[in-house]
Amino acid sequence: MEFFWYGVLGLFFAGYLALAGYDYGAGLLLRAAGRDGLTALGPYFLGNEVWLVAAVGVLFGAFPRLEGELISSLYPAILAGLVAAVGVAAAVGALSQEVRASVSRPLPALLGLAALVGVLLAARVALGRGRPGVAFAATAAAMALPVLLVGAALYPNALVSTVDPAATLPVAGAAADPATLRLLSWLAIPLLPALLGFQAMLWWAFRGRLDARTPVFW
Repeated sequence: MEFFWYGVLGLFFAGYLALAGYDYGAGLLLRAAGRDGLTALGPYFLGNEVWLVAAVGVLFGAFPRLEGELISSLYPAILAGLVAAVGVAAAVGALSQEVRASVSRPLPALLGLAALVGVLLAARVALGRGRPGVAFAATAAAMALPVLLVGAALYPNALVSTVDPAATLPVAGAAADPATLRLLSWLAIPLLPALLGFQAMLWWAFRGRLDARTPVFW
């Protein structure tokens, strides 16, 4: 059961990174071109932020011990991770002895890193060939892949202590008790499709060109 919720947690974090990456990236590109990106991004911004809210909710409900350890002891690192670019974070991590020592399964980490480089190159080629849809899909995958990479590399651990190996927190130890996870699973059955359906409806409703009359979130 804890493995299922570990995957749900990764899904929400990956979805947020991919969708929020679209928001911020498109906004920066529009601003660099001298255009106002608020109207274009307005219908999506808060809808995409819901994925982060859902991820924190899963962390709080399904992994309370992990949430307590992570938020309280690693606040500066979390803050830095939120504002730092992913290529930079990967480079620093690759050069850090502590990060390398915490990797339980190096093969998934290497495969994930190779996939990350591959989708970034695919995005560059797609842009050169005038295929923005493919480029968008590739960059969205690049934003989501680090979550899969880190999760697969650390599993079965959730939080690795490089100071005291006995203090390492495994996924099973970080999860709530089985009864709580079962209750959350029953709640997730209707909520997950509803969230995905709302996201699809949002993109479909605002698929055309937007103007000043388009409703936004601010």
